[in-house]
Amino acid sequence: MTTTTAVIGLVLALYNANTTTDWVRVAHAAQSGVPIRAILPVHGVVPPDPNWAPVYPADPSAYRTGVELLKSSGVEVYAYTHLRNLSMDCCTCCGNLTQFQEWLDVIKSTATFDGVMLDNNDSPWSAPDENKKGLESMYLPAARMVQQAGLGVWANGPHVSKTGHINANATEWHKYLEYSNFTTLFEMSMDDWENFYPPNVNFSERLQWPSEKLGGYILDIPDEPAKAATAIETSLTMAITRGLKWLYPTITCQHRTGSCTYAHLPTYWDVLISTIQRINSKTEKEGALVVAESE
Repeated sequence: MTTTTAVIGLVLALYNANTTTDWVRVAHAAQSGVPIRAILPVHGVVPPDPNWAPVYPADPSAYRTGVELLKSSGVEVYAYTHLRNLSMDCCTCCGNLTQFQEWLDVIKSTATFDGVMLDNNDSPWSAPDENKKGLESMYLPAARMVQQAGLGVWANGPHVSKTGHINANATEWHKYLEYSNFTTLFEMSMDDWENFYPPNVNFSERLQWPSEKLGGYILDIPDEPAKAATAIETSLTMAITRGLKWLYPTITCQHRTGSCTYAHLPTYWDVLISTIQRINSKTEKEGALVVAESE
């Protein structure tokens, strides 16, 4: 990933295989200096939402070339996986470490990824219907498989919410945070993000965990550039003050409706990138000014 003094970066769920369109635009954004961590679907791994799957290039080499394009542009690239609904038999993939190892083999043979994203890592206090021993019986073994394959681990969860789950003891959270090198802490609406309680929360300080390893998703940014601009800037600025280094302000969540929220880049993509650039540039200039004045 590009070395930068940026205060905010983009976590990007890029759940398509549009290697010559969306992936190229993402590569250009990274080349412009925007820090990006992206998740990609992999052919042969169950897709991120039911009844939906991306169209992959007919030639597998085109996919590998696309991954290399992103990486060479400075994007940190993760392959998507999940271990959903650990306490119930919802599908052939759920809670199945043999299946997960098969996915990992597919990932390793498909392209050179930086890591693997493990989705739906819900803690007992935020998902009481999940397996209470899910961390020990599923996620830790899966994470060890990933690490043994020489790849980094991105965990989606445990999740905080505006109802106060952030108040969980930091020590209790560490057993989740420590097994991965990056964690996305929430998927929430803009209204919940603005009205989060306590309003002055700093996730990094509260969880005693580096902001560089923490991010989240805002799920209902208006899918029009003009209307999106204010919401994007507000959400990013609040992320910085709340101790996060990474955020994805994206469109209305459409999980489990047959249409994936992250199937395409939003129409406001250029606004999103320019806003991140402006925030980081302003912070860098202010930092340089402070250094100059101290000298």
